[in-house]
Amino acid sequence: MARDENRIGKFDSWVSVGQWTYDKVAALYVLLATGGAALTSSFAAIFAGWTPFEWACLGLGTAIGLYLLLKLGSAIGAWDIHRRATAQLLERTRQGSPINPLDAVYTNQTIRLDDLLTPAGATVYQKTFIGCDLIGPAPMILSGSTVDIVLFGNVEAVSFDGTRATSVPNKVFFSRCNFQSCRIFNTVLMVPEEMADGFRAAYPMVPWMN
Repeated sequence: MARDENRIGKFDSWVSVGQWTYDKVAALYVLLATGGAALTSSFAAIFAGWTPFEWACLGLGTAIGLYLLLKLGSAIGAWDIHRRATAQLLERTRQGSPINPLDAVYTNQTIRLDDLLTPAGATVYQKTFIGCDLIGPAPMILSGSTVDIVLFGNVEAVSFDGTRATSVPNKVFFSRCNFQSCRIFNTVLMVPEEMADGFRAAYPMVPWMN
């Protein structure tokens, strides 16, 4: 008998909670409905006397606002992509360059320019780089090379004649090399005078030191 009374008491408690919840939801619904109707009436009163010109100005302002929001979203997205790409590049750079400087072809590798040097000297001769990231700070000297670079980051260029190339310290001399869809970072590109005009025209985004 005591158990039955206990169950009945619990049931009454749940009924009371349910009734209280129903009353609150109903009251909230009435409040929202009343407030929504009042808000609609207020907006209708505000816009009732608008002329076609004012409506046109509102539409134009709304379109401009949406355009600016889209441009802002696009700029933020581009910044985030650049930030992540830079972080990935720095991480790959910290991991080192697992390359063999004697290889003839390098594909999709992150290469520090210094790692291309051999005890035989500073000349990198007749090598092909495909989709590679080449990272300074060693200066790059290009001579008789085919260049197809898709991105430069913190790179400056300078034209030179052949007699001055040997006096550049810590240089990496690329002779008859082929660069395909590569990216170059944190270096100075030394371009022979006979290649300078073509290089300027092909890559106008690269600042020149002379």
